Amino acid sequence: FVAAEPFGDGVKAEYDADTGNVTFKTPDGLKVTFTAADEVPGQSTPNARLFNKPNPAGGVLGGSLSTPHVNAVPLSYTRFGTVFSTGAAPLDGHAFVFGVNTLPRDLPKSGSATYTAAAGGSATLAGSLTPLRLTGSSATFSADFGTGAIATTIKLVGTPAAGGASVALDDLTGLGSISAAKPGFSGLFTGTGTVSGTFNGAFFGPEAVEFGYSFLVGGTSAAGKAFTAIGGAFGSTAIPPPPPPPVYTAFQDLTGVQNFASAGVRYSFAPVP
Repeated sequence: FVAAEPFGDGVKAEYDADTGNVTFKTPDGLKVTFTAADEVPGQSTPNARLFNKPNPAGGVLGGSLSTPHVNAVPLSYTRFGTVFSTGAAPLDGHAFVFGVNTLPRDLPKSGSATYTAAAGGSATLAGSLTPLRLTGSSATFSADFGTGAIATTIKLVGTPAAGGASVALDDLTGLGSISAAKPGFSGLFTGTGTVSGTFNGAFFGPEAVEFGYSFLVGGTSAAGKAFTAIGGAFGSTAIPPPPPPPVYTAFQDLTGVQNFASAGVRYSFAPVP
């Protein structure tokens, strides 16, 4: 099961910059707050905070809050989040991008931009319980602000979380469009064989200096790799980023409680026996 969650229709994120607490509210009614006490020991880092806590309904509530990096440089305005629940019911989750989005009035109305981009996430091969990290993947992204067209590619490469040889999954081509009067955009991926999927994202920072999107793809590639992959792609037109203008505050410099709209995907899988 997959549902697209365009910008403004997805998870609502509330971030307390003073305490580091984050609250995610999903369109299907889940609301969960994660604190430092919920971080997974030995796995959570300042740039990739991983959360786990008991689900009152049974199972686990989990999530993450990450700072995307491109060429080892952290993005200033874009963040990536996940939230999920497990139990007797199917695993249900959301992967999404949020942050200091570009104000509609500041979104370029003409011209095009090519971004330096990166991609990450996780994947599973059919019949395997071993997760693959998409750390070896790469991405491209461009936007034509005059026509509203989005073009992106991802070369999906998975690396076993426990170590081992990388697995070339597929090459994806995505086409989409910028939303009217919003900094959001949506589109569809095609790969080889039966591989297809969706992506939903937004522009962040002044004059769309950064972008981010979440994606969910799956199918069987022409090479016979049957897989499902969930993740995000991110990028910037300026690495490292310039100082923010007065209207914008870099995410790491925010104070107090801030509320954000997001764009992403929702997924649901049957539990593994």
